[in-house]
Amino acid sequence: MSQHEHHHHHEHEHGHSHHHRQDSPSGEVLGDRDRLIRIIEHWMRHNEDHAGSYQDWARRAREMGHPEVGAMLEEVVGQTEEQNRSFQKALDLLK
Repeated sequence: MSQHEHHHHHEHEHGHSHHHRQDSPSGEVLGDRDRLIRIIEHWMRHNEDHAGSYQDWARRAREMGHPEVGAMLEEVVGQTEEQNRSFQKALDLLK
């Protein structure tokens, strides 16, 4: 997993280096754009998985008698959903 995450950071850095060459005829920038689209979609899927887990643990925390912990975890669910809205806006701009 850590190697997978490292790979993502590399692509993120790589994308910045080509940002000002969008009109390059080599097709290299298109490849970077496609990779960026795939990585954002991947992050969104992970966020959805994590949000489900946060929601489940929020319920469990409440059942354990820790309603304030449940509330905090539900707040994180909302933040995760907000991240995905931002990712979706980025995808809309890229596609």
